[in-house]
Amino acid sequence: MGNFSNRALTFLSNTFGGVIPANAVPGRECDNVFLSALRDIINKYMGQMDQVKQKDGLRSAMEYSQLCNGYFQDQEPWKHAKSPEGMATCSSIVFTAINALYMLCVLLEPFMPSFSAKVYEQLAIKRTLAHETIIGQFKVDSSIQLKLVPSGHKIGKVGPIFKEIPSSDADKWKAQFGGKGTKAEDQ
Repeated sequence: MGNFSNRALTFLSNTFGGVIPANAVPGRECDNVFLSALRDIINKYMGQMDQVKQKDGLRSAMEYSQLCNGYFQDQEPWKHAKSPEGMATCSSIVFTAINALYMLCVLLEPFMPSFSAKVYEQLAIKRTLAHETIIGQFKVDSSIQLKLVPSGHKIGKVGPIFKEIPSSDADKWKAQFGGKGTKAEDQ
């Protein structure tokens, strides 16, 4: 999720000056397949959360994140951006990815509110009471997926969401908090 958010937002900032591009080629088959898969995950997530199955809901949110990262990687917007003819496709990829990122924040907010808050900040979106109803709005009209961040919106300053942990700190924390481990690990 941190990788996807940072890559998508950095690309948006560098390629489009931080302004959400238009969905210049709506209805691309690969986008339709991607959005359909996201809708399936969101519906599964909603059912899990309604049944108070938080672990399953978190797994679904992580699955959503992986799908988003795969979409961005597979669509290669950076290759499309190299030519004037490819910019329309690039615009659609970025528009779709940024709206998917926003919904990822909605899904992860119950589990990782600081992640969502940092992405909202980088998107320059002030969290309001309306955020509380996005899942409900999705239940009524799933096309909200592409209406969360409008084209023309200017994002804020982009930066890493998660801090890199130096290996020296990781080793120190592992020794301090890792416990004794199993006999197999000790050998």
